[in-house]
Amino acid sequence: MTVLLTLFLCLLAEPRAPGQEAPAPLSERLDLDRRVARFDLPRRLAEVSGLAFTHDGRLLAQGDERGLVYVVDPLTGAVDRGFAVGSPPVMDDLEALAAAGDRLFLASSGGRLYEFRQVAAGSGSPVRITDTGLGDSCEVEGLGYHPDSDSLILACKTSSDGAPEVRVHFRPLSPGAA
Repeated sequence: MTVLLTLFLCLLAEPRAPGQEAPAPLSERLDLDRRVARFDLPRRLAEVSGLAFTHDGRLLAQGDERGLVYVVDPLTGAVDRGFAVGSPPVMDDLEALAAAGDRLFLASSGGRLYEFRQVAAGSGSPVRITDTGLGDSCEVEGLGYHPDSDSLILACKTSSDGAPEVRVHFRPLSPGAA
């Protein structure tokens, strides 16, 4: 399957440590008409549900149903063997991936957060599972990290009276974080 990595995705996922100066506004850095790269990814990444840059600039990709994460070279499209989130890998409807420092997170549509760290390719990472409680009221579709508040941002879709609605929830990672 062909996956297009655009400047837009790269800029949205650009990592920033707490206290680090904010980059120039997207409107000054974005050219939606220009592709950055086009790669034919291996079949094991036929459906990419999440992309995230780590604090040290590695691009991670995650599929949909199994807790497997791969490092993708953004210049060549080369994909490593990947590592498992949990041993055996977690199985869930995984929707998104986010990096917060050296901590990584997967979000399931049912509102579960899987916290883990990157390990060597072919290995399994210990995982901590947290139920956010959001699965009872909405379907989680997106996940990001907000460094200024040291919080995860979860995007949930729901419908009230048949009208679709997106709700954004902040989940602080540190005790006392805003």
